[in-house]
Amino acid sequence: RKELDYPPFSWLAKIEITGKNKDKVSILALDISKSIFGKYDGLSILGPAPCYMEKLRGQYRFHIIFKSLKNFDPNGKKLHSFIKQNFQNFSKNNHIGQSRINIHIDPLSLI
Repeated sequence: RKELDYPPFSWLAKIEITGKNKDKVSILALDISKSIFGKYDGLSILGPAPCYMEKLRGQYRFHIIFKSLKNFDPNGKKLHSFIKQNFQNFSKNNHIGQSRINIHIDPLSLI
């Protein structure tokens, strides 16, 4: 876990994009990743990539993972602020066309 900067050595956040059309979900995930701003030291961004279980209950799923190292962000405030900065509009209206965006802070699973 330490070598890969996973908890308990970092904070995690996961943005999951779901929808019935794989191409649209993939394009939306890529567009979101390109629009991310405010990256700081100690933050790693993984993805976008298909989720481990790419299709679940008829929905295609892609995700973007954010890892914030605890030695740069000891209480997780930088990660929370970063997510709020980049995704505050999505929290109010998390539907983009037929796709949906879910924000998970400290997810229990990356599957």
